Amino acid sequence: MDIESGAKVRERTASETTDKGLAHGHHKFPVVAVVALAAIAVAVAGLVVGAVALQKAVFKETATDGVMVHMTAGADDQHRVLQALCMANRMVDAGKDVIVFCDVDCPPVMAKTAEDFTIEEAPCVADTSKSGLIDKLVARGVPISVCPGCVAKHGLSMEDLRDGVDEHDANEFFAFTEGRMLHFDY
Repeated sequence: MDIESGAKVRERTASETTDKGLAHGHHKFPVVAVVALAAIAVAVAGLVVGAVALQKAVFKETATDGVMVHMTAGADDQHRVLQALCMANRMVDAGKDVIVFCDVDCPPVMAKTAEDFTIEEAPCVADTSKSGLIDKLVARGVPISVCPGCVAKHGLSMEDLRDGVDEHDANEFFAFTEGRMLHFDY
């Protein structure tokens, strides 16, 4: 009996209480429709998984890993300067996207009037002079950028720097490559 209305309430059987009615024909969708919806859901899931796998495969085939060569050494550490420039050239040779970033004591090395120096017995490239290595990077389209604050700290201006060396643009760090970005610090 219902307490509020006083009407009799029919007791449910055990099967009615536990069963949602699908086995007894009390469902709203025909079984064929439920099976068709399940098949469509599986097909859509398969397409999504396949599309994601294809996108990853295409990315792996087309994306090039990028290398940032970070130069902090100045002319007083010629070996580090030349090793950085050699590494940048080797990475270009290996098909990598490369960017060179100069800060701390490196900007004076990039000045038009900076002394040229050479590394002896360097297996990196044929021309092992600082100017030759920089010229090769510039000719290959490798962005070389400097920290403007570090340029000013050394009493230089952007006009004092050699051709192909530009003021640092933060967006360049992320735009120069489609793949991962590896980092070499000199």
